[in-house]
Amino acid sequence: MSKNFFKIQKSNLSNCFTKDYLLKIIISSLFIFSTNSFALAEPKSVEFLNETKLAKSFTDDFQIGLSYLDKGENEQAIVYLSRFIKTNSQNASAYYNRGIAYLNLKKYETAIGDFSTAIDLDENYSNAYINRGLAYYLLENHELAIKNYTKAIQLNPEAAIAYNNRGWAYKALGKVELSNADFAKNKELVEKNKTPAPIPTPNPTPIPRKDDVPNVSNTDPNAVKWTPVVEMNNQIFPSFFLATATQPVIESTVSGVIGDAQGKIGMYFVNSVPNTKIKLAIEIDSILKYQEFEATLSEQNKFYQIYPKLVWNWDALKRQKKATPANATFTLFINGKMVEKKTLVVRIRSINEAVYAYSYQLDENRWANTSSLFAAYVNEDHEWIDQILKEALQSKLVDSFIGYQGKPEQVINQVFAIWYVLQKRGFKYSSITNTSGSGTTDKVFSQYVRLFEESINASQANCVDGTVLIASILKKIGIKVGLILIPGHCFLVFDATGNGDWRGVETTMMGNVDFDKFPDTESKIKASVQGFLDAVASGNKTFAESLVKINEGNPQYKFVDVDKARKSGIFPIAW
Repeated sequence: MSKNFFKIQKSNLSNCFTKDYLLKIIISSLFIFSTNSFALAEPKSVEFLNETKLAKSFTDDFQIGLSYLDKGENEQAIVYLSRFIKTNSQNASAYYNRGIAYLNLKKYETAIGDFSTAIDLDENYSNAYINRGLAYYLLENHELAIKNYTKAIQLNPEAAIAYNNRGWAYKALGKVELSNADFAKNKELVEKNKTPAPIPTPNPTPIPRKDDVPNVSNTDPNAVKWTPVVEMNNQIFPSFFLATATQPVIESTVSGVIGDAQGKIGMYFVNSVPNTKIKLAIEIDSILKYQEFEATLSEQNKFYQIYPKLVWNWDALKRQKKATPANATFTLFINGKMVEKKTLVVRIRSINEAVYAYSYQLDENRWANTSSLFAAYVNEDHEWIDQILKEALQSKLVDSFIGYQGKPEQVINQVFAIWYVLQKRGFKYSSITNTSGSGTTDKVFSQYVRLFEESINASQANCVDGTVLIASILKKIGIKVGLILIPGHCFLVFDATGNGDWRGVETTMMGNVDFDKFPDTESKIKASVQGFLDAVASGNKTFAESLVKINEGNPQYKFVDVDKARKSGIFPIAW
């Protein structure tokens, strides 16, 4: 069997300096600040800057080694990782990553040596056991390979890769039953990881289409078989429709699907005779005026899904601040005659609720991932941002906001200046994440998010609020931003160079500094700098761990690139 079926396990992120060799970022908690742009009125400003020790270089030997490893330049990676090991001989992750480089170069014995050293330094380093097992397998020492995979499984029973690789080792020894059992376990774990809990599949899942006739609600078997449909568990999320308002209608090319392929409201219809002319009228209390959609259904005994493109009362959606019930009325006409009217009681959610996953009504085991809609709460067009930028300029921390037009350190200065102003305004972390009427059910996951002005007025924000708030300001000045969604949490990343050099920021730490405790501007800025560094250190660590999960396709982790969301047609919710 081809050795390409085997997988190299990624870095263990539980160790100091641990970073996956695939990560396309430079993880650092210290940044270069320019003394030219970081200037205070007091004569001691430059001296104070030096005391903060912010001028540490990004490029230590370990990080350079990982960068080369990422690009597949294994020899160069070994040079820099070896140099790092000379002064950091107790760092298990350095040996581990150098072992990967040797493994890529097919120097299996040397790789085994490095993985063994990593294990000696950290006996619970399950990934090192996995890759040492792979090296033994490639040397055709299948018994030792199995021993290492088994140890990795003991340390991490959820390690699907270990079962996969051990399965191939068993197969090489002719132990078919054991091999099949491991392959089955690997498949089970992979499928388990695809379960949305709470964030669903890593990419939007196409609406499931069926040619067979489902159990369509109708009490009279001789009557027309049809049923109204409101996806998202009979809930309407204004934020979803506002954010996607300008997306073009995608006419479905799937047989049996009529209208908007991405539609959420419509009907299922079983066509009893060929060339049936139908008209579907829909009305939803105050948010959707009476609208009609017509189509000719050509095939007999065909199950159709019909999703009209709807024109909403946008002002009514924007005003929706509390969850309320509403009547959704569906009227069906066949060949010009009104056949039946049906009413569903739906629940209109608050504009603050962002739906990030829902199961399809036709197939509850299939999930749509709508987490990119969080980008709609990033509002770079908000008129209040100019005041925040004005206050930042008045702080003298920066002379202007120029995005990426200056040096890399000037980008960091701009981010810090905004951080400082928000701290000066007294922003605090709030653990309130949703309302008592949350739209989250067993079929829908949603999150309460404050709009920009709400966070500014309240001077408090939860993890999502703070992330979209700062992201809004950074995007306004031309700095690329992203939102990292992980189970139970969200944090900010920004591109430090404009070339994919992403840095994490733990926005919930903004309120950790109490400016009232410091007597003058200099001491406040110094405290803010340290708080910013702590937030970046924490954000970078979590980002590194999360990005490994994202690269592995773990469904509970998501990177929302705001620029990409804009290109896909998701725009800010204006309120």
